[in-house]
Amino acid sequence: MRALTSTLLVVGLIVLMVANPLFARFDSWDSENGVMIRQGHHVFWEGKAMATDGNDNWLIAWADGHNGTQDVYAQHYDSDGNELWPSGGLRITDGPYPEEMPILAYAGNDEWIIGWQDYRLDIQYQGRMTVYAQKYNSRGQALWTDGGVFIGPDGGNQIEGKSQKPPTIHPTTDGGAICVYESGLNSHDPRYFAQRLSSDGGLLWGDRGVALNDRDGRITATSDGSDGLFYILSQTGRVGVYNLIVNHLSSDGEQTWGEDLSGLPLEDLDIFGHNPKITVDGDGGAFVCWKQSTPQNAQSVYGQHIT
Repeated sequence: MRALTSTLLVVGLIVLMVANPLFARFDSWDSENGVMIRQGHHVFWEGKAMATDGNDNWLIAWADGHNGTQDVYAQHYDSDGNELWPSGGLRITDGPYPEEMPILAYAGNDEWIIGWQDYRLDIQYQGRMTVYAQKYNSRGQALWTDGGVFIGPDGGNQIEGKSQKPPTIHPTTDGGAICVYESGLNSHDPRYFAQRLSSDGGLLWGDRGVALNDRDGRITATSDGSDGLFYILSQTGRVGVYNLIVNHLSSDGEQTWGEDLSGLPLEDLDIFGHNPKITVDGDGGAFVCWKQSTPQNAQSVYGQHIT
């Protein structure tokens, strides 16, 4: 009887797996080819962002140069794919300098936070990138200071060329967000900072934010679900080896794991760890996984639960 039950269960699962794609609808909006968001050769689609409010409404932002300068645009859609903001997108930025790499977060209460990389302080064309953000209501009205709130870095980023990692943004429960951005002297020595924004655009973690690392590396970050931040740093150790360090910022911007910027090492310091991922466990901790390579180039994937 148990064997029969198990067989029926397996057969049922297979039927569901086969049947679901057959009955799925990929054309639930009017156009069978999807809804056109923007058309033209001036769209910088590699710099785009998308977010949803959890109620079938969604927002998308992109960089666009059809007005002669590279600006950020955004469009708000309902669940049927209808545009809720002006056709062609709402112009978020309109400065004479380039603005690019938009980031999005739904802030609750039908409001959205849009951030972007900005070159308004790059007077001498040295690649001084800064990060700004603006908050909008569902009607597309800006709620923060004109031109956006300056997040950082202080004095502008001096990263060479376009190789810097774009900023990321993570919503908080009070209608604000945490922004993680890069600052450094060159693309081989990046430093990362985090800044928490209040619901009215105030800077909660000081004028310069909170430093996340003290030597070169790469970062992966996610909200902890309680107005703080989990993050993993891939930092250079000895020659040819990257050390994976995980750390946590509380809602006050205090580092709670390890002393200073040390954090907690995820693996043997003689092992090459890379491509880390992190997500919350819903109980104040985090699940992490990463790819690991030995000196003999043997590769494996590891996971860990940190509480």
